[in-house]
Amino acid sequence: MKILFIHQDIPGQFEPLIRALLDEGGHEVRGLGKHFKPHFETRMPGLQLAFYPVPSPPATVEGVSDDTLKALATGRQVALCLARWQAQGYRPDIIVSNIGFGEAIHLREVYPDTPVLAYCEYYFHTRNSNADFGRAAPLSLEDRCLIHNGNITPLLGMTAMDMGVSPTLWQKNLFPAEFRRKISVIHEGVDTVRLCPDESATVTLPNGQVLDRSMPVVTYATRNLEPYRGFDVFMQAVEKLCRRRRDCRFLIAGGDEISYSPPLPAGETYRQRLLKQCAIDLNRVHFVGRRTYEDYIRILQVSAVHVYLTYPFVLSWSLLESMSVGCVIVASDTAPVREVIQDERNGFLVPFFSAGQLADRIEAVLDHPTRCRAIGLQARQDVVSGYDRSHALARYRDLIDRLVQTGTARH
Repeated sequence: MKILFIHQDIPGQFEPLIRALLDEGGHEVRGLGKHFKPHFETRMPGLQLAFYPVPSPPATVEGVSDDTLKALATGRQVALCLARWQAQGYRPDIIVSNIGFGEAIHLREVYPDTPVLAYCEYYFHTRNSNADFGRAAPLSLEDRCLIHNGNITPLLGMTAMDMGVSPTLWQKNLFPAEFRRKISVIHEGVDTVRLCPDESATVTLPNGQVLDRSMPVVTYATRNLEPYRGFDVFMQAVEKLCRRRRDCRFLIAGGDEISYSPPLPAGETYRQRLLKQCAIDLNRVHFVGRRTYEDYIRILQVSAVHVYLTYPFVLSWSLLESMSVGCVIVASDTAPVREVIQDERNGFLVPFFSAGQLADRIEAVLDHPTRCRAIGLQARQDVVSGYDRSHALARYRDLIDRLVQTGTARH
């Protein structure tokens, strides 16, 4: 089978599926992207990689964001690349593409009969969404129009798809009703064998101090330390806990870039800003930056309490990873989180903006480690039964086979 994956940061969310197909053998697997970002340090021998040119910055268009304009330009570059491949005789049996970056917009102009499986990650809304979450004042009409226009990209992408996949039911339900019937809910899953509890795990800090499971370690991990993932709320809770408990240690993993939150003045990071605003004990609060995946797993394994906070936005892999490790999780009571965390069953939920309730809940877990341990074990059991990667890959594989068979008959 000839399978083409398209993602600007190839392999992106398709990394587990691509790896499984390569391991299976007998397939020609191509990847087309703008950048190559392997999953941490891993490599993918056998993947035939190609890259489309980065589009030139588009001219400003009133009422349309730069991201949307870039996506339209990206769609054109991808179409030109595929047209060259088509002229050379390349015809994939199926195309798997993320629809969020514009790459799927013109797929049908080049390969009208090739089945398309679309990764449907996010559809923007202007009310009860990440856009207006926690805002004191409502969005202006101009802002709402600009946000709504951002759906030009996924809408055009969905017109090309035969079937779609969303990682969570909450994300699927963001899309217009007329497209939902084509979208299956399949999370990429996590490696529950690799991500498992380890009572002997240790983490060595740059100063030589060693942390282990016998200590009250509070962990927080995200790609970048920013408000969309509740970093500001977490730091306010840390300030409170530093005053209350002398025994507590905090391990904070994440970079200083910005993934989703509003940009800051040049040279300033959210970490720097919060360190100025919050009086914390840096002898007990340890920022470890971005770590290798093995280091990240060990951070989770020594955790007594793991904190996960998010706006109503794309659910992070890190939540399921921490559940798989058996962490006792205190998370934000926001829509995507409620899909996987049930309060006091497999984790604890607190209002997103309440640093006080967050600190109280963390302290309650630290005060009752034996009682709360069962909560972490239940979290692991739920991930093993519902989000194990092997189950997810089997569902993806079945969907691909059905689409290829349908496409072959149609062609």
